[in-house]
Amino acid sequence: MKTRKKYMLSSLKFQGFAFFEYEEGVLLSTSFSEDFSLTAQERALFIKENYCVLEKNLSKIIQKIGLTLTEVPPAIDFNSFWNTYNYKVGSKIKAQEAWAKLKEEEKIKAIQYIPANEEFKKASGQAKLYPERYIKYKVWEK
Repeated sequence: MKTRKKYMLSSLKFQGFAFFEYEEGVLLSTSFSEDFSLTAQERALFIKENYCVLEKNLSKIIQKIGLTLTEVPPAIDFNSFWNTYNYKVGSKIKAQEAWAKLKEEEKIKAIQYIPANEEFKKASGQAKLYPERYIKYKVWEK
């Protein structure tokens, strides 16, 4: 079975997100959020040096342009969130409805932030939010 990985590119320097999907280290596809924008300099450097063609070159993007690259979890569907969050209380249907309203990049961040949120809750003694509220309040953005 061939190895597939997906990355999300973001930065404080521009709005939006770019997604890169690789199979065996070679670029398969790219997609961009509706609000994605790069400066002319970043775009030229990105295209000129073909950074995104090979997975191994992605680290060069971070070093030269100062971007953030995040590996996307293999599954970002609701069941993946539900099982990772692992606090099956409240209305699952309402949580699913809230999940469906999120953009892809928000779903990625929501899942990736779960371990940090759990550590914070344990350290502070705060109760864990119902899954619906975790999504609705976009806790990962706080």
